[in-house]
Amino acid sequence: MNAEANRLARRLKGLGVGPDTLVAVCLERGPDMVVGLLAVLKAGGAYVPLDPEYPLDRLAFMLEDTAVPVVVTQESLRDRLPGTGAVVVSVDGAADAAAVARQSAADLPSEASGDDLAYVIYTSGSTGRPKGVGVPRSALTNLLIGLRDRLSITPDDRLLSVTTIMFDISNLELYAPLVAGARVVLAGREQARDPLALAALLTEQRVTVMQATPSVWQMLVDELPDEAAGLHVLTGGEALPLDLAERLTRRVGRVTNLYGPTETTIWSLAADVASGARAVTIGEPIANTELFVMDRFARLAPVGVPGELWIGGAGVARGYLNRPELTAERFVRHPFSKDPEARVYRTGDLVRRLADGTVEYLGRIDYQVKVRGHRIELGEVELALVRHDAMESVVVVVREDTPGAKRLVAYCVTGRDAEQPDVSALRAWCARCLPEYMVPSAFVFLDRMPLTGNKKVDRKALPAPEGDRPDLGEEYAAPRTPAERVVARVWSDVLGVDRVGAHDNFFELGGDSILSIQVIARARRFGLNLTPPMMFRHLTVAELAGHAAPDTGTRAPGLPATGVVTPTAYQRALLDDISYHGAPGTTARLIAAPELDVEALRQALAAVIGHHEALRLRPEIRCGERQLLITADHASAHLDHHDLTDRTEEAGRAAMEAACRTLRAGLDPAEGPLLRGAVFDIGERGVRHLLLVAHRLAVDEESWPILLTDLDLAYQARSAGKDVVLPLKSTPFTAWAACIADAGAAPSATSRVHTHAEWAPSGTPAHGTEEERRARLTEVALDALKSAVRDWGEGPAEVGLAVNGRERPFDGMDLTRTVGCLLRPVGDGDERPAVVLTVAQPSGPPPAGLGEEVRLHQQEEYFSAPVGVRVHPVDVTAVLQDGSLSFELAYATDTYTEGSIEALAQRLRSRVTELLDETAGADPKTVSADSFPLAGLDEAGLASVLERFSKK
Repeated sequence: MNAEANRLARRLKGLGVGPDTLVAVCLERGPDMVVGLLAVLKAGGAYVPLDPEYPLDRLAFMLEDTAVPVVVTQESLRDRLPGTGAVVVSVDGAADAAAVARQSAADLPSEASGDDLAYVIYTSGSTGRPKGVGVPRSALTNLLIGLRDRLSITPDDRLLSVTTIMFDISNLELYAPLVAGARVVLAGREQARDPLALAALLTEQRVTVMQATPSVWQMLVDELPDEAAGLHVLTGGEALPLDLAERLTRRVGRVTNLYGPTETTIWSLAADVASGARAVTIGEPIANTELFVMDRFARLAPVGVPGELWIGGAGVARGYLNRPELTAERFVRHPFSKDPEARVYRTGDLVRRLADGTVEYLGRIDYQVKVRGHRIELGEVELALVRHDAMESVVVVVREDTPGAKRLVAYCVTGRDAEQPDVSALRAWCARCLPEYMVPSAFVFLDRMPLTGNKKVDRKALPAPEGDRPDLGEEYAAPRTPAERVVARVWSDVLGVDRVGAHDNFFELGGDSILSIQVIARARRFGLNLTPPMMFRHLTVAELAGHAAPDTGTRAPGLPATGVVTPTAYQRALLDDISYHGAPGTTARLIAAPELDVEALRQALAAVIGHHEALRLRPEIRCGERQLLITADHASAHLDHHDLTDRTEEAGRAAMEAACRTLRAGLDPAEGPLLRGAVFDIGERGVRHLLLVAHRLAVDEESWPILLTDLDLAYQARSAGKDVVLPLKSTPFTAWAACIADAGAAPSATSRVHTHAEWAPSGTPAHGTEEERRARLTEVALDALKSAVRDWGEGPAEVGLAVNGRERPFDGMDLTRTVGCLLRPVGDGDERPAVVLTVAQPSGPPPAGLGEEVRLHQQEEYFSAPVGVRVHPVDVTAVLQDGSLSFELAYATDTYTEGSIEALAQRLRSRVTELLDETAGADPKTVSADSFPLAGLDEAGLASVLERFSKK
């Protein structure tokens, strides 16, 4: 990197670049971008960053205002730059690349001083045109060295750079790691817009430090991987909400809140945020920075009294390029310095100094605003709009009608004889000269502006935008496919627009880059995987849905799938084994839901039953064979409502438990539907609970998270008076069941034997992750069962491990959102193992929207396989519950005797106890071949593996 920067710097010097020479840099994010910026600095010049996505008019203004003699760019971006007569150096052009390659790679002697400019970055301007802030090299150096020490950046760190170079905080991301000998990880433009991609980068690149605005952290915090527990989060550019600060401190190792305007070189104050903090401050000044809280008479305000923040010291910029009047207005003489040339910057921010010396941010004293971390002068947006021929007057404000969702709203009054333009035309008008983040999200047309008694616009009286679909250039067309309905619903929820049509444009409806991230996150709940490139390339509902889910079909909503399916071996066992008739054949969830609306829930439950065909299965005999019929009956749902408020809370709970037993015992699959519910109001306070009961024919334990998510989404929609739109379905249960329809005849009579061994949490990975606990349980159970079967007197028998159909789907099948009993025999025909182990695991909690799950006293733990269902000669189910590892052995009575199975159970229990004792007594840092029973290693093989890892 250094060598390439040196070569390019010499090429630039040959073109006349030296101290204070401005050089435009327009490069895509990547190594060439960093090389280009460093080359300008090494040549002694100052760079002017240009974003190729900015409007052509704005790029032309910046090039004209700076009068740059040289532009550094690449071939793919040449056409995006207006012609100015400047020399263009294309880093990947054949001629320029050859000229650069001929230069020396040695370091250059510096001809620039600390007073010379390092860069000029443009910010929004209140006069209607952006202003360039000139930052000297000494200010940038002070910032980098000061924050290197303040943030404790060491050569071991890896900092993830996500910010565009048009935003001055990018300089910290690019240079602070380099001056500390650390590593910079560059996120691409599309990666920087995608929370999942950023989360993956954090893990893949072992990132230790990341900087982003609170708006970005709001989108990313829930996607942070477990590996982010040691991450140092830097956040700034806008106020850090207290709730976000608390969420971040719970997920990462350290959170630092930063504050500073571009005019004082990126950041001027820093504060580490403690977990459980009652307030978030902007902290104390960084190295060589002075702070003054001044009242309206330009006197120091006492501690605790609000005033305007003035900043002095080494970070103060030179001023605004070609704007001496504005520079004199904002960069004023230092009130407490004897140096007549010393200046302080008037930030326009209202703050107060606290007793502990930290500073609290209170707001602005003018109309400058921060939206998604971008500084915006509302006057610039207003002037851009009022230049439209139809406009008589315009007022632009920032609204936050939904907490945490700031957006620009333009209020427009058209001329008396002018025709009101549509929103699409106004957005296009703004986009000619304003970057995306400065284009208003909503346009409200008024007959006249509300005025105060002083005849000024009364901004507080401006109405909130209504949720109606704006007047677009495109006529409304209803979404047609399931994917289009999902996209339209997600856009409606995120943008607050009641009705979204198939041909509506996301950005014309008020969308922006940050809202697109919300769309991507919310779409995942609906089974639709979107990416930032999709959002920016496929702008309408129909285009985006067609690209993201081209094969979802056009079946109208409300028409459920019907047909006949042959029952699987597990379903036949559930129907034929009398042990599973009544309550044992059901699975249930009890949820405390105090705010539940019963009628909205009833409609939501009906929608979920109509959505998942497995819930509409009915067993019947056809031509002497048992079959499962999928009915179309879903218009109404079975939902009882029990008012138990006339009893004590204890008596009410007892009555609820009794009703739960009755409902479970009475769930007859022949009558359907296979998912039913009951709502209970208990005690004088009317505490509300929801019971959901499903038959195991249709619902295995891994189906519950899907059902509860869908029920939550359907309930939210009905509660809001909206049509229900449910997530896209994956492969139907019927298609999966058809692949194993030849699973053999129903098994013979079954009997059962139980045994258990004490589970020793202190000697096992019980304090690790749930995945580690599950893996260890499986290893112990399978190793113990194989050992017990080897010593069993019934002769050699193969042992298999059962796997849910979702974990090993058939080719071409996606079962991630398939509801059904997706359990299948292990092996095929004669190759089927005689003894099969199933490891039962509790399922996850319900979605937060429904409520908290409550344990049913009469119900066993919820497991990922129906305990005891037998489709092999011997089915062994392992259950971890209350510190005990239990086993249920279900066996064919026509093949094995009870005494034989008892002997197997005794051997299994003994072997499990031995394994757990060995684990509990072992040094946790000591491993042997027995520590990895599934790996098939002997001690020599394990030693070889460990030796290879130790070398790495």
